[in-house]
Amino acid sequence: MAPVDVNAGIYQPPKDEAWVKAWQVTELLLLAIDQAVRQHGAKFMLITLSNPLQVDPDAPLRRKACENLGVEDLTYPDRRVAAFANRHGIRCLTLVDSLAKHATDTGVNPHLFTPHAPGVHYRATAHKFIADEVAQAILGIGSPGASRNPVRRFGEEFCQR
Repeated sequence: MAPVDVNAGIYQPPKDEAWVKAWQVTELLLLAIDQAVRQHGAKFMLITLSNPLQVDPDAPLRRKACENLGVEDLTYPDRRVAAFANRHGIRCLTLVDSLAKHATDTGVNPHLFTPHAPGVHYRATAHKFIADEVAQAILGIGSPGASRNPVRRFGEEFCQR
């Protein structure tokens, strides 16, 4: 079970100057990264992941957290970043929904819970899941969240070169 996130303000539109400023700084940094990447002739892809509460397989826990926070869902930061990226022509992949579905399907939170890093790190199985989703997006194969595994074939072909 995921602990309640102490940074509850992340799940809702900014309600004070500190959050307004935090989002402004975040968005300016994203623009600067995109610009720097483009100046080097590369393509930038912004990828959002998750925090433990967003993807906890315990649906009643997530609903209770939403009630306590007074929010409809826990994906405000992901939706905001994706909308910002879209407005600025930045390719964006948000994985919170795919990770939540994966957690529900497996019954396991993709985040590890250890005394030294509660929920900060992903489990090995989640790393693989995320890598597959990102590779699918980069390669343009299918849609994220679909049942497939051409990434393994791609990796094998790459390693054989």
